[in-house]
Amino acid sequence: MNKITVILLILFTGLASFGQDVEFTADTKSPVKVGERFRLVYSVNAEGSNFTPPKMEGFRVLSGPNRSSQSSIQIINGKVTRSVNYEYYFFLQALDEGNFTIESATITVDGKEYKSNSLNIRVEKGNAPGGRSSGQSASGNQQIEGIDEDYAFLRAEVSEANPMLGEQVIVTYKLYYRVNITDYAISQSPSYPGCWSQDITDDSQTPQQTAVVNGQRYRVAEIYKEAIFPQKTGKIETKPMEFQIVARVKDNSRRSRDPFESFFDDPFFGGRSVKRSLTSNPLTLDVKPLPQQGKPMSFNGAVGDFEVSSSIDKKQVLVNDAITLTIKVSGEGNIKLIDAPQVSFPPDFEVYDPEVSSNIRTSSLSGVSGSKTIKYLVIPRVAGTFNIKPQDFSYYDVDAGKYKTIDLPEYEITVEEGDQQASEGITIRSGSKQDIKYLGKDIRFIKTDFKKLDKRGEYFLGSQEFYLAIAIPVLVFILILVIVFVKRKRKGNTLLQNERQATKIAKKRLKSSKEFLKKGEGESFYQALSEAIWGYIAYKFSIPRSELSVDTVRSKLEDKNTDDNIIDEFIEVLDACEYARFAPGDKEKKMDDLYERAQQIIVKTEKQLK
Repeated sequence: MNKITVILLILFTGLASFGQDVEFTADTKSPVKVGERFRLVYSVNAEGSNFTPPKMEGFRVLSGPNRSSQSSIQIINGKVTRSVNYEYYFFLQALDEGNFTIESATITVDGKEYKSNSLNIRVEKGNAPGGRSSGQSASGNQQIEGIDEDYAFLRAEVSEANPMLGEQVIVTYKLYYRVNITDYAISQSPSYPGCWSQDITDDSQTPQQTAVVNGQRYRVAEIYKEAIFPQKTGKIETKPMEFQIVARVKDNSRRSRDPFESFFDDPFFGGRSVKRSLTSNPLTLDVKPLPQQGKPMSFNGAVGDFEVSSSIDKKQVLVNDAITLTIKVSGEGNIKLIDAPQVSFPPDFEVYDPEVSSNIRTSSLSGVSGSKTIKYLVIPRVAGTFNIKPQDFSYYDVDAGKYKTIDLPEYEITVEEGDQQASEGITIRSGSKQDIKYLGKDIRFIKTDFKKLDKRGEYFLGSQEFYLAIAIPVLVFILILVIVFVKRKRKGNTLLQNERQATKIAKKRLKSSKEFLKKGEGESFYQALSEAIWGYIAYKFSIPRSELSVDTVRSKLEDKNTDDNIIDEFIEVLDACEYARFAPGDKEKKMDDLYERAQQIIVKTEKQLK
């Protein structure tokens, strides 16, 4: 009897639906706001084919066309009524303000072509989608308004939309879904022009929660997190993430032998695998400058919460003995970008390039923290008592809203005379009042070779050789004084010294990045290469790290009348270095190409600036 009933229902349904008028309509919401995502639906009350959508100028098609169907059967007083509805729907995103028209779509039903109505959509100015929700659902889950996506969408959230220059901002990308996702991958990483970024995603766990969106309950997973540090003020428009998912959804196109299956509209029921591309909402940061009031002279761009300490291994040494001064900066914030406190060394000390090591930690909750250790190796060349004073360390505390300064101690160094051992020859010691000494020639052999004899009546006194013998030592002494004076002047001129050392430091850091390239250590390679390029500009023009930006680089190079092509190439290499580690493709090839480009552009720029 059950089988007979089902057959009769299907037969009566077909007879009841025969001859009904075909209706093909389009519907969407209006007005919408710029950046808002909404749904465009084409409905037809009969099964058709050759669905052709119109052009959708002024809107970004995020997904579609997607197809679904609904059917219902009613039996009233023995009369069977069946209704069926097929939908072709798109997810769109409004791009610009104005009034836009979406023309008619077409579909073929029983060999006849039908057109839908056209739509007029008004796009108004408004906040970008994905803003923070102001309400909560009754169950305590987050209630999100104004999102029209059906089964899955991607949303970006920012911890602070109005940060200070250099302040750490946490960006979280969340996947909202109510289907069974079998696979996923990031097809395009987000980017943040004018910002330095650090991936802080915790791969060991993916925090999940639930949220209610437009009456639908979603599961929410944090799939990606980054800490970004703005390096320029003003509006910063971020580029969104693109995310690929493979979802298991119900296949409404297949016919089931069970006529009651259409009542179950559950994407977990049966289904097929569907690949979808999701795009996160763009973010806008309004970066505020750091206050000028109360800004200390020792401030070098550090923003966060830091502690600083210093130590020295020896306070009493002999001449030519090495001394190591260590400064350690630790805390939370832009620790990778800050410079070490400057140290004032005596002019009679030989100072080597500092050794800098970093211990950076990342947390999906607190962001970037760690420590940076700077070791200075110096050698005193003259005996005496000297003072070494590291510059005070200043930083801006965002939570307190003010600058803070940490005073570093001054060290008194006593340098004593040591044993002077040298090979034969003359040793001249700067700053000493001792006479020139002959070393290694205290005992001389008796001269037995008399091949050259002086003529009688000729005397050395008053001769040309006599005056040359007097003049040469005087000239040598004056030359030595000039050389010493010039060296000390150059050493005291920080700007000139930095400019002369720019290429030398860049080559040294490029060599370090080359070692990481050989080892295949991508993260360390990009860090070393970035420090080489930014460091070259910082030393060349004596720019503090806190003021470094793409605009500053371009402005400084243009002031030096650098060729526009070289400036553009330099900027391209900077951008490529910042974003290459997130780009898809052959990483090793990208590292090789980027290293060659960085090396060549530094050489070209140096030739232009000479």
